Amino acid sequence: MSILVSGILKSPAGAVIAGAQITLTALTTSPDLLAGVSASAVTIDTGYYGMNVLPGAYSLTVAVNGKSQVYGSFRLDGTETTVTLNMVLRRNLVEVSIPGELLTGFRQIQNNVADDLEAMRQLKSGALVSADSAGKSATDAKSSAEAAASSEANAANSESAAAQSAKDLQDAVAKAGESASDAEKQAVSASGSAETAKQAATTAANDAALLTADKIRSEVANHADSASQSALNASDAKDAAEKAASNAALSENNAAGSATDAAASDASAKRSTENAQTSEQAAKLSETNAEKSAATATSAAATATTAAGTATDAAQQAATSEQNASQSEKNAAASEVSAIQAARDSTAARDEVVSKVTGFDAHVSQQTDIITKAAHDATTKADSDITAAGETVKQAIQTQGQHFVDSAHTEATSAGQSAQDAQTASHAAQQANADAQTALNDTMTAKQSAKDAESNALKASQEAQDAAKTPVTTDGTTITGDGKGTPLSLARPEPYAVGTYALCTFNGSNLYDGVHDPALIKGEMVGNGDFINTIAPGTWLRVCQVDGSISAYNPPGTWISCSSNYNSGGSEIRGIWRRIA
Repeated sequence: MSILVSGILKSPAGAVIAGAQITLTALTTSPDLLAGVSASAVTIDTGYYGMNVLPGAYSLTVAVNGKSQVYGSFRLDGTETTVTLNMVLRRNLVEVSIPGELLTGFRQIQNNVADDLEAMRQLKSGALVSADSAGKSATDAKSSAEAAASSEANAANSESAAAQSAKDLQDAVAKAGESASDAEKQAVSASGSAETAKQAATTAANDAALLTADKIRSEVANHADSASQSALNASDAKDAAEKAASNAALSENNAAGSATDAAASDASAKRSTENAQTSEQAAKLSETNAEKSAATATSAAATATTAAGTATDAAQQAATSEQNASQSEKNAAASEVSAIQAARDSTAARDEVVSKVTGFDAHVSQQTDIITKAAHDATTKADSDITAAGETVKQAIQTQGQHFVDSAHTEATSAGQSAQDAQTASHAAQQANADAQTALNDTMTAKQSAKDAESNALKASQEAQDAAKTPVTTDGTTITGDGKGTPLSLARPEPYAVGTYALCTFNGSNLYDGVHDPALIKGEMVGNGDFINTIAPGTWLRVCQVDGSISAYNPPGTWISCSSNYNSGGSEIRGIWRRIA
């Protein structure tokens, strides 16, 4: 709602003043008006001026012919729609009597008070926001503390589990180390056993080969001796035949003697046959000895196989020895056949002596060569078979021994790998333990951070509570107090200006100080009892019409304590008042 300020500006002589500039400057800040903002109007030829302004406190300045004059201030409360400058100025006769420089300072104080009230409202709002934020921070801090406690418990559980895991892993590493040591010992033992088995197998093979070779050579030598004896017998028969032929050539008359000699030759042939049979028996004996040699070789191979630890290879070696024995048996059979053939040849020789004495020498010589060659071939074949059999057995035993050595080496390598894996697992356990310790440290740090946050939140909450209880001044100064007693404030130098404070009696709707007309003073109560929060330190208080129930101290920076008294009629109230008009 705007108010029309209009009228006619006249001089003291009653003449209208044209061209005068009238300026109204706002002294206080209101919801619709800012302090210091001005509105101007220039009088016309008839001296008329007019301007629409909002309710508020204004100062009046009139400039005529380059000279400016301040006429004072007034308040428009909005109860009137049209006023003149003369009307509003007459309401503030006291203000008009104030010197210009004092009035200017007073206006500045009024502006400061209005600004301070607005700042007080803003600070109060900020304090409420801070209190809400502090409460929220306290709640968050409590939640953080609970989360930190939960994290601490989880970290403790994790630490315990990690410690148990590390202990279990250390036990496993120790067991793995023992297993690796046992495996290494077993590998060394297996290597030694394999080497021993290899040596035993080699020795057994050599012994078997030597034994078999010796026996076969012995039997062949015996057979050769028998064959040589047969050859000698045949040579004796040859000599007898030659003697008989000589006797037959000397005398035909000695035919009977020749017949006798022929009979003797026949007897010699029979002896040759017997010798052949003896050779046959020797061959059979050689066969028997060969079988025994085969059995001995089989036993030696079995012994070597037992030392090596493999039954299958022993069977194969026995089979090989049996084959060699069979071959020796075949050779013996061939020798037997040769002996039989020799016997047959001897029989044929006997028949040839009887039928043709002259061809007996060549025949006997031929048969001797055949028998000798057969014996030599048999001996060579036996030596070759014995050597081949010995090499085969030796090679088989060496192969099996190498297999055992390789197996032992593989097991030792596997044991070494197991030990290395165990060491790797130990390192992993140590790393896991270190990670668990790091997690525990992080948890402790988080716990400390949560405690710090909770402490800061409590501190912020306390500060917010203190800020909420802290009163706000009217001159922009923040007061620290408990709200039960605050320093007082009074504008200087004139205690009766609008906006100042007084400790006096309220009678009806006006203030009464015993000096001024109550009708010209309007105010509102700003404090009673022991709770005063609108008076700033460093200012003055005017005391009027008080009794013993109210005590006041007016040096700057002091405090006041007062209590309100009520008359029986209820129309008079003593207390602290602020002048508003």
